[in-house]
Amino acid sequence: MNKFTLLSVFTLILFTSTSMYAQQGQLEEAEIVIRKDRRITLPPATRNFEKIPQLPVSTTDTKQQYSFQTFPYKLSPLTPAFRTVNYQGNQRLTDLTSNFLKVGYGNYGTPYLEGYVGSKRHESYLFNLYVRHLSSKKGPVFDENSGEGRTEAAIGAKYFSNVNKVSGSMNYTSQKVHFYG
Repeated sequence: MNKFTLLSVFTLILFTSTSMYAQQGQLEEAEIVIRKDRRITLPPATRNFEKIPQLPVSTTDTKQQYSFQTFPYKLSPLTPAFRTVNYQGNQRLTDLTSNFLKVGYGNYGTPYLEGYVGSKRHESYLFNLYVRHLSSKKGPVFDENSGEGRTEAAIGAKYFSNVNKVSGSMNYTSQKVHFYG
């Protein structure tokens, strides 16, 4: 309450003091005469059109002497003390998979799907499938006009034999963007 009264008193004093300093009476009529009889003259600029002379080129040859010195290095031969890792080619392959699935739904009507399915480890074949979809029905500006979407899918497979390898893959990508604003 104390702050409110202090602010009210300050505002009252401010408005009453500005009205006290206002001008009283009528405006006097006055005539202003602008004369343009003064002429501004500047001295002509000094301009130098002569070319700058080139500096003389020195033609004296400087003699340089090089001194080569042979430094005798006495190093002991390098004998590394490490071994290579033994490769075990017939080791049993473990069953590894890295399958996953992500599903979600966000603001602006945004569904999300991402998934990967792959075969278990095998000596003669492998296959995999990847799918991803992210789109927005509405956007922050003009609802349906600022929606966007991205979809991609990939499938691939490989077959291994002792003689050759056969592989193939297919990819699909779709991108749709419309933003007006």
